[in-house]
Amino acid sequence: MAAMREAAETEPVAADKGETGEGTAAAQKGPKGGRGKLLIIGAAVLLVAGIGGGAAFYFLHAAPADTKADEASAVPAHKPAIYLNLRPDFIVNSTAVGQRRYLQTNVAVMARDQAVIDAVNTHAPIIRSAIINLLADEDFMVLQTDAGKLALRDKMRTAIDATLAKEANVGGIEAVLFTSFVMQ
Repeated sequence: MAAMREAAETEPVAADKGETGEGTAAAQKGPKGGRGKLLIIGAAVLLVAGIGGGAAFYFLHAAPADTKADEASAVPAHKPAIYLNLRPDFIVNSTAVGQRRYLQTNVAVMARDQAVIDAVNTHAPIIRSAIINLLADEDFMVLQTDAGKLALRDKMRTAIDATLAKEANVGGIEAVLFTSFVMQ
């Protein structure tokens, strides 16, 4: 009987704890454990929201500063063209197939640096002399073709740049343009 009594006394205690022994522990942990989980989840949500809000603020307010920097670097890399007309016209006599021929042309130069244009003005006499010599040496029949005129323009640009490099230590004639070209 004593053994039964001991078994009966131990059974009610086991029934209070639950059949698995977890009932009382879960009952004791329930309110505190649920609050702890809610606090952790709430803190994580607030942390994620704070990071997201901070990132949105940074990118939305940093974008105009970056755009201004990009606009400043998007300025055209080259300067506008500056033209100078070499006046008076160039007039050259030549001989083609035994006949006297005549060439009259007006030339303009294009550069993107005012210092180059100033150098062309300063050294105009020597540049004009080089162009006249170049025109006099050209074949009249070749100059009647477009390819001949293009080649002449390139030769003139090279001669002007060489003269400027020698006399003024500058260069940068981008193009030589014919504003008139008369051959007879």
